[in-house]
Parts: sequence; C-alpha cells; structure tokens
Amino acid sequence: MTISPQEEIHGHAAVADSGLSSFHRTIAPLTVMAQCFALLPVHGVTAPSPKALRFRWMSARVAYTIAVLFSLLFMVFFCILYILQIGGTFQDAQCMIFYGIATATYGAFLHLAGRWPRLVVQWSAVEHAQSCYGSSKSLRLKIRCITALLLAGAAIEHFLNEYNNLSFAARHANTTSGVVQQYMLRSHHHLFTYLGYSHACAVFASVAAALATFSWNFMDLFIAVTSIALTDRFRLLNRNLQAFRGKRMSAEFWKQTRERYTSLMYLTDTLNLGVSHVVLLSFGSNLYFICLQLFNSLNPLKNWYERVYFYWSFGFLLLRTATVSLSVAGINDESRLPRVLMYALPSDSYNDEVSRFQQLVTTCHVALTGLSFFSVTRTMLLTMAGTIVTYEIVLVQFSHVNT
Repeated sequence: MTISPQEEIHGHAAVADSGLSSFHRTIAPLTVMAQCFALLPVHGVTAPSPKALRFRWMSARVAYTIAVLFSLLFMVFFCILYILQIGGTFQDAQCMIFYGIATATYGAFLHLAGRWPRLVVQWSAVEHAQSCYGSSKSLRLKIRCITALLLAGAAIEHFLNEYNNLSFAARHANTTSGVVQQYMLRSHHHLFTYLGYSHACAVFASVAAALATFSWNFMDLFIAVTSIALTDRFRLLNRNLQAFRGKRMSAEFWKQTRERYTSLMYLTDTLNLGVSHVVLLSFGSNLYFICLQLFNSLNPLKNWYERVYFYWSFGFLLLRTATVSLSVAGINDESRLPRVLMYALPSDSYNDEVSRFQQLVTTCHVALTGLSFFSVTRTMLLTMAGTIVTYEIVLVQFSHVNT
C-alpha cells in the first residue's frame, strides 16, 4: 500500500521526539538568519522538534514582514513615478525591477511560511521512515560551504558597489556630510527627486536597500540548500539500490522501496507547492540581471574600481545562478537513477512489484518547477544558456551598428 502524505504526517507522530529531524536542525541557523531580515516568519525554528513549528498571522514576526513589504512597495512606487517622468530606458528600469523582485520575494516567503510547518513535519516523517538508509555525513558540510560561498560573495559585491558609489560622491563633494548626501542622491535618486533629501529618508532608503539586497541573495541560497537536502534523500535511496544491483531481491523489498520512493515524490510535490513562486522569481531575476550586465558591458568602464565591481558582480551572478540551477536539477537527476539500476536486474527476479516501481519511475516527472511554467532540469539549463547566448549575439551586432 502506498504511503500518502497524511499517513506520513500523522502516522509518524513519534518522529518529532526521536531526534531524527536532521533537515529541521540543519536548516535552523539559516531560517534564524532569514527571520532577522523579516523572511520566513515561523515560530519554533530552533526547537528540537518540528512539531513546535507554528505560523500565526497575529504575531510580531508576521507584522515585521508586512512592514518590510509595505516599505519596499513604497520604494517601488517612487521608482515607477521616476520612470514615468523621464521615460525610462532598459537601464532606468533596473531600480523598479530590483525593488519589485524584493517585494515579490517577501510575499513568496510569507506564502511559504504558512506551509512550512507541514512541510518540515512531512520531511521529518520521511527521514524517520527511511532511517534504515542512514544519513549523509556530508550534508551539513555542503550546506555550510554553499552558505559561506554565496553570502561571502554577496558581501564582497555589496562592498564594491558601495565603494563605487562613495568614490563618485567623493569627487562631487568637499565635506563629509556632502559626500553622504551625494552618495544617497546617486544611489536613491528616484526617491529624493520627489521627497527631497533628509537624514531620516536616507536611513529609510539605506535599510530598504539592504533588505532588498539580502532577500535577493537569500532567495537563491534557500533554493540551493533545500534542493541539496532533498537530493540527498534520493541519493540515499539510490545508494541502497546500488548495493543490491544485479542481485535477486524479494517482492517485499521492491514494495518497500517503491513506497519509500513514492514518499519522496510526495515530499517533492509538497516542497514545490511552497517554493515554486520563489523558484520562478529566482530564475527570472537572475536571467534579467545577467542580460542587464551584458548590456552594461557595452559601456566603457572609466575607473579601475568600476571594472573590479563589474567583473566581480557579473562573475558572482553567473556562479550563483549556476549553483542554484545545478542544485535544483539534481533532484530530477537522482529521481531518474532507479530506472537505470533496475535495468541490471536478473530476469528471474522480475515480478509485479518491480514492474510497478519501474513504471512509477519511468512515467512520473519529479522536479521543482517555477509555478509550473517550467521544470528545473539540465535540459532547461541548456535552454536558459542558449537564451543568454542569443541575447549576447544581438548585443554584439547592435554595438557594431552603432559604431
């Protein structure tokens, strides 16, 4: 009998007290950091049991998230006004897109927060049901390395951008207060054009920019971490199958394996329902900013720090996009491996349970999607790369025409 999501959640109530909720414990530091920036407002993320997870609309954490949402919408409003006034170009729309993506990201994580307790409990139930496979000793290390890599790269990019803006301000002001004012006018001209410069408004704009920058980077980090953790569950199942490759196994063995594989499929579907909005935002924003950076490459870079910032920003953007893409595509890769392993079965071990499992793996498509517009697989990555290359060719031809 196939395990349903309800049976996994309610039939494994003891998992919360068993200490086996490795995903819950592994991702806890990441969720705590996210909540400092008003993302994923869920209670109980540091509790030892996933049963302690709660989402409540009437809570200070949700109020904090909603306040940030309205602050970012405030910034988007003035970006739109500025673009309408000047008749904005592709580059001028960057501010509106940046804050628009940040606003949508906070909305998507607020949507995910409502599903998060059920998702983590279901994940813990799957871990408990598959405890016979053991656990990956390298999972925690992988997550820490990717977290350190992406956050360090984002911090360096942010520092270079601030240095670039401060250098511009220093060339146009003689006093320290003048430098600060010039810096704010350069980085948030869409806001001060209408409100005028004030220190209070400058603080508000700086905080909003920091929150938007963090949400953009955290979105990719979160998708990569959760995808790696889910891929690891499929990998443990495949490692168990690999150990029995070519051997004659009982029908009961294949029945249990099929049920465990099905539970992973249900878990993938549950995760996809929660993060598909975030996946769509991640791939859409990364594709937009890659195209924007390619467009900016047509303009000559005057100073050394502008060149350093451009090359680091563009290189880090490509690295981050590739990391997220390959992490998510790994789910689909690992979910298809049992089909290859079953081809090596001896003919005398083929039975109805093997047939059912083989049909399940062959016909079911397991992958995260971007709101069902696309599935993240390696084939999709080639399509995305082809789109970027085509855009680059058009830009090169455009630059030759103008010269």
